[in-house]
Amino acid sequence: MGRNFTSKDYYDFLLYVAVDAALEAGEEIIRVRKSANIGTRKKLDKSFVTDADINANNIITEKLRSTNIIVVSEEVIDTGDRFNVESFWLLDPLDGTSEFVDGGDEYTVNIALIENEKVVLGVVYVPETKELYFAHKELGSYKYVGDVLKDAEKDPHNDIVRISTKLPYIETEKYTIVASKKNLDEETSFFIELISDGRDVEYKNRSSSLKFCMIAEGTADLYPRFYSLAEWDIAAAHAIVKFAGKNVYEFDGTEVDYNTKYLVAPQFIAK
Repeated sequence: MGRNFTSKDYYDFLLYVAVDAALEAGEEIIRVRKSANIGTRKKLDKSFVTDADINANNIITEKLRSTNIIVVSEEVIDTGDRFNVESFWLLDPLDGTSEFVDGGDEYTVNIALIENEKVVLGVVYVPETKELYFAHKELGSYKYVGDVLKDAEKDPHNDIVRISTKLPYIETEKYTIVASKKNLDEETSFFIELISDGRDVEYKNRSSSLKFCMIAEGTADLYPRFYSLAEWDIAAAHAIVKFAGKNVYEFDGTEVDYNTKYLVAPQFIAK
C-alpha cells in the first residue's frame, strides 16, 4: 500500500535537495578559494564575479533540476518563465562575492523557493564556518553547525531536523541593531542614531545574509535597509527569518514580496 504524501513531505523533499545543493556548492567554493587563481572579473554592473560564483551556480542548478521547478539565479536570469508558473527557485550561488575576494569568511550560499510571490523555503549556508540555516513554511527554521550530512548518520534526509537547533534560540540582553559591514549608508546611520536615542542599544555589523540570520537566531532585533537589493540577495534569508516567527517588511508594514519585473527588492526592515 503506497504512502500518502502530505504537503510537508513535499517541502521536506525540496528542502533536502536544496540543502544538498548548498553543501556541494560550498565545497566547490572552498576548493576555488584554495586554488592559485579564483578567476575574479567584473560584470557589466561593475560587481565582482569569480569562478566560485559560476561553478557554484552550475552545481546548484543541476541539483535543483530533479525537482522540475525552474531556476532563476543571479548568474543566469531567465525573466520569462517565472511569470507563467506558480513557483520557482531563486538563488544567489555566492552572496558576498566582495567578502570572498577580500579573504573574509562571511559569504553565503543562498537558495529560496518562491510561490505566488511569497518565500516559502530557504537555505543559507556559510562554507567557511559550516553554519547551515534552513526553513520551510510547514517546518519552521533551524540551524546546524558542522558536517550535517556526515553527522546525520542514519538517514540524512529525515535526521537533519533532529540534530539541528530550532530558531530562535536566544534573546538579546540589549536591543541590537545589525547592518551592513561595508555599506553603512547615511540613512541607515541616521536611523540607528534616532532609534538609539535614550535607549540601551547595541550595534553590530555583518556581511551578506548573516544579518538576517542574526534576527532569526535572536542575536539581533532589527535590520534596516534603506537602499534596494536584488531579490536573490534576501529571499533565502527572508525564509529563515519568517519561519522563525519574525518577518521582513516594507516600510508600509507589508511583507516583502518577490517576482517583481526587475527582481529588485524594496527598502525593508527585518524584525
